[in-house]
Amino acid sequence: MRVLRIIRYVLWGAVAILGLFLGYQHFLAEPEAPKPQTLRMLQFAPPLPQIDYTAQLWTVVNFFASWCIPCRAEHPQLVKLAQDHVVVGIAWKDQPTEAKAFLNEFGSPFVEVLHDPNGDLSRSWRIDGIPATFIVDAQGQIRYRRLGVLLEEHLAQINNLIVQ
Repeated sequence: MRVLRIIRYVLWGAVAILGLFLGYQHFLAEPEAPKPQTLRMLQFAPPLPQIDYTAQLWTVVNFFASWCIPCRAEHPQLVKLAQDHVVVGIAWKDQPTEAKAFLNEFGSPFVEVLHDPNGDLSRSWRIDGIPATFIVDAQGQIRYRRLGVLLEEHLAQINNLIVQ
């Protein structure tokens, strides 16, 4: 009887160690790289406005919301990017009136602002939080992805990428 109890504890211990090992491996695994997407392939709701994005060499796409404190922190960097580049904003899970008030208060760096009320558009870009900034080249390929606050030091990296 005692031997069976010891065997049971050893088996449960082995299962627990195996579970910890597999969980740890999952934790350490590199996240899957996003599959290449183009502006033309994405399902927009509402559809993209009639702007010839490919006429520009690069487009900066930024997901933001009026209620997002980090979005307020990165806003000056977007204004700087807008001085030299086309910047498109996507109001993520925000009320249109609130997004408009936010942009009126801080100034809009965006040539167009799209509304993503339910997060459908953000899922097609493989994000689940904001702020998020993407650089899209003239062929519609995502060349840069920044999840989180866009800082001053990121601007040099972005500008170097765009100049190439």
